Amino acid sequence: MSSKRLSRKELKEDIRHDEFQEAVATTYEELRDNARIIGIAAGVIVAIALAIAVGRIYLKQQKVAGNEALTDAMLIYNAPVVETDATPDDKRTPSFSSLDERTSRAREAMADVSGGKTGDIANLLTAALDVQEGKADAARATWEEVLKSHKGNALGIAAERNIIRYDRDNGRAAEVVEDLRKQLDATDNNLPEEVILYELAETLDDMGEADEAQELYQRLLDDYPRSPLAAQARQKTS
Repeated sequence: MSSKRLSRKELKEDIRHDEFQEAVATTYEELRDNARIIGIAAGVIVAIALAIAVGRIYLKQQKVAGNEALTDAMLIYNAPVVETDATPDDKRTPSFSSLDERTSRAREAMADVSGGKTGDIANLLTAALDVQEGKADAARATWEEVLKSHKGNALGIAAERNIIRYDRDNGRAAEVVEDLRKQLDATDNNLPEEVILYELAETLDDMGEADEAQELYQRLLDDYPRSPLAAQARQKTS
């Protein structure tokens, strides 16, 4: 393994980290607006945004086999829920009369996606559905499996960020902090440094350690001013 910290250049072999973060931010905003209508909890939106962002970028770059099945599954996954004139069998623009119907059809579609990288993108999306349905333990197990196979690429980053958020929300914030501190001092991590800084700052903020959290947000702004995460960090320091 390399003795250097995971770099943007290394990530380019997969997808650019900036591109990934920008896709996550855009998808999050889309979902947050929609969540007001369909009732998705804010914490769930992050898991869904990470999964959808990975899928969109890989499909755009055509880096995975089985694109057609994944494209079909994501169309269902992102389909609107409408009060009248639902079109669940429309291959191009499906819509559903209820969230439960859409979720059921999305699970069926994800199950039809083949293995490998394509299958693990589908697994991330299925895990987000698990979180949405209150099956967070099952989702965490999926994220662990994806992380084992995809350290250092966008899938692995998405999986680990979800694990961090799951643990933070389930009484293991102190353990999250300890692990992220170790990663800051290490030279070979799955997460880029700016992500470590952001997740560590958020976790400390949640624990009431506001002063240290502010220092970390500021460090992110100083060291990575062009990162998409810098905009979020700036909001936290204003």
